[in-house]
Amino acid sequence: MRIDNGVIICPLCNGEGNIEPILINKLKLKCYVCIECNSAWNKVEDISEKNFFELDSFMKEKGLRPIPAEVTILDYSEITKQLIELKLLPEESPPPT
Repeated sequence: MRIDNGVIICPLCNGEGNIEPILINKLKLKCYVCIECNSAWNKVEDISEKNFFELDSFMKEKGLRPIPAEVTILDYSEITKQLIELKLLPEESPPPT
């Protein structure tokens, strides 16, 4: 997992996108998605070139429209806390820039 200034960089789109925590509102499902390529993971510790799913396809399979109104972007501190717990960031990590 590549982390730059406290932000997880997508392993699938050559560093072009950052990973953001989101909530798929109607499913009440939290996941982590690349804002550039729409690859997604269920757990922050699974973010790699494996174990991903394509967010738009997943949402269509669940009967949802893949539009911004169907999701809520969560506070990035959610990821920061998990990275600290996984010992991938020091405990005194500043907020991402």
